[in-house]
Amino acid sequence: SDCLRYEMYPLGVKVSVVEPGNFIAATSLYSPESIQAIAKKMWEELPEVVRKDYGKKYFDEKIAKMETYCSSGSTDTSPVIDAVTHALTATTPYTRYHPMDYYWW
Repeated sequence: SDCLRYEMYPLGVKVSVVEPGNFIAATSLYSPESIQAIAKKMWEELPEVVRKDYGKKYFDEKIAKMETYCSSGSTDTSPVIDAVTHALTATTPYTRYHPMDYYWW
């Protein structure tokens, strides 16, 4: 996005980035079941050397962490909508928008 911003600047195009944070609970993009299905497929398709290097225990710990995101974060998407609206309509939009405070992560 930073490169795109610099490349588009001479053309008069402004580029902003909206980094919403964890709104999974509001969007239902993932569920623990879908994460498990994706993880199973991912593990099965990993090269043996990668599976051996990281190990199943490490992999499962990361998957468990991903599952916690399904029930955490904000259920109110209005801060994201407000950020996108501002980025599109403001005379001088911000370079980056962070609709969710970092403490949610």
